[in-house]
Amino acid sequence: MMFPEQYIKLVEKAGRGDFGKAYKDLLSKDPKMAIDAEEYVYCCSVCHAWRVEPGLTLYQPKNGYESIINQDYVMRNELKMYYRTCKHFSHKCPKCKGRMHRASEDEIQMLPCPYCGGPRDMDYEELIMWD
Repeated sequence: MMFPEQYIKLVEKAGRGDFGKAYKDLLSKDPKMAIDAEEYVYCCSVCHAWRVEPGLTLYQPKNGYESIINQDYVMRNELKMYYRTCKHFSHKCPKCKGRMHRASEDEIQMLPCPYCGGPRDMDYEELIMWD
């Protein structure tokens, strides 16, 4: 339910240069560009810390779709259908500044508790995740 608002905030941040000059320049050159605002689990390859962050990959409209794209936000399925990848975002670990990668489903199952670092004591598959 909050996705459109979150999407708009991410585009504004990118337009200000919060994700680097390259993102700012690309967005200013092409107003039809889209950003992946879906959230994913990222793990640090160095210290194994993890975070949930938006993907932030930039996308350009595929040829022939430029004229139909006219909305304030773009959902993940629309990115796959109407856009092509333009620039990937390199996620950095806030703890050690190492490179983070998108965690696989198997990695997510093995992640420690974000608060104490120990094993998680609840089965997250039973929870319903709302916006």
